[in-house]
Amino acid sequence: MGEHVEEPAAPRRSRATFLSVIGELLITIAVILGLFAVWQLYWTSYKVEGPRAQAVADFSKSAPLKAHTRRAPHRGPAGVYPDPRDR
Repeated sequence: MGEHVEEPAAPRRSRATFLSVIGELLITIAVILGLFAVWQLYWTSYKVEGPRAQAVADFSKSAPLKAHTRRAPHRGPAGVYPDPRDR
C-alpha cells in the first residue's frame, strides 16, 4: 500500500524551444523588413510629393507655355516622314 511510484521524467524540449525561438526571430525580422519597404515606397513618396508639386507650380509660373508652338513635321502615308531632299 505505501509503495512509491516514480513519475516519468519530462522529456527534454531544448531543441524544440531553440527552433521556436529562431522561428519567432525570423518572423519578427520579416515584419520589420516589410514595414521598412512600405516606408520606403509610400511614406517617402508622400513626403516628396508636396515639394515636387510646388517646384512644378513655380516653374509653370516662371516659364508659361507659348500659345503658338512649333508644329510637328508633316507625316506622309503610314507615318513615314517625307524625304527632305525632295523639296
